[in-house]
Amino acid sequence: MKLNAKTIFLIVLAILVIGYALVHSKGGFTIAKVIDGSTIQLDNGTRVKLIGISNTEQARQELESLGKAEIELQPDKSANFDSHLFSGKEVVYAYLLLPSNSYECINATILRKGLAQLVEGGCLHDSLYAFRRYAEIGAGQGKVTPTPIVQKIDYGKDSINLPQYTPQPQRRFEFWTSDDEQNIELLKEACDYNLPYTKMFANQLAGRAPGEFGIEQVCEIFDYCYNKWRYVNDPKGQEYVARASESIASSLTGDCDDYAVLIAACVVACGGDACIVLARGSHGGHAYAEVDINSFHNKKLSFIAQTICERFAAYNPGSPNIRQSGGHQWLNLDWQAAFPGGPSFDAQEHEYYDIVDGQWSEE
Repeated sequence: MKLNAKTIFLIVLAILVIGYALVHSKGGFTIAKVIDGSTIQLDNGTRVKLIGISNTEQARQELESLGKAEIELQPDKSANFDSHLFSGKEVVYAYLLLPSNSYECINATILRKGLAQLVEGGCLHDSLYAFRRYAEIGAGQGKVTPTPIVQKIDYGKDSINLPQYTPQPQRRFEFWTSDDEQNIELLKEACDYNLPYTKMFANQLAGRAPGEFGIEQVCEIFDYCYNKWRYVNDPKGQEYVARASESIASSLTGDCDDYAVLIAACVVACGGDACIVLARGSHGGHAYAEVDINSFHNKKLSFIAQTICERFAAYNPGSPNIRQSGGHQWLNLDWQAAFPGGPSFDAQEHEYYDIVDGQWSEE
């Protein structure tokens, strides 16, 4: 049977379409370029940041050794994506898997070889948990399961000097309720920014970038608290919101709402306006702080973005994450985001408690 040119064209086109579908049906791509020790660029232009990996020269060399390897992406559960819909303009966070090596997690390989450190907590929801899970892929095939290399913080050496802490009297409210007015009373007690102990702590952090209140001081506060913070649960069956002074006195330990209260208290203590957000979604409940950039001495987004970019290696290219509400511009300060203006927690319900000009209110 003799085929005409149109039929041949359609057959070739069908083969190409089937081939593309086979390659990409599992989200498969190839590495086109290595940007740095924690970032690659796919063959379609999409940039992928490896979850939990710090950027080092050694890690970059390991990634480059893969050449144009075919890879698959496993997203963080709080940032699920459909790789079929990539337009080539995205920046996504994912675990990098190599199908040719029994789906070995390259994130784990880089850590196992000691070429990078694990970014504890990371910028997304399940970084440490999921890293350990994917690091075990292939363990039954004689491969060594890596142990995360977590940065050690020397709590004995610090430039922060504080007086002896004197615990404050028992509070009236220590946990969240469905009553907005009671939650505001709780925050008035917990965000003890005008307590000399808390104020001195905030001053010493903000004083590393002296001058009028702005993004520079927010970066100093966030960077210190983020890197020092150690997560500790509340008692079982209870919800306890610690005072900012308590979190400081306990060497920066607590859970998400304790961290939110501490950050908000430091912001207000140094002349800013803050918001504490209670969020609920498919991954459970969460709390985080925000700062109103309208209270900054320099409100230009370009300046804010550049300042964050220069301070935090994990910062995504582009504009920081800002929530517009009632004339305010709230910059995300979530601990899970790893840097000011990072990704928002995936939630369907929110409660917002603002402190503007020293007055608490519920949006």
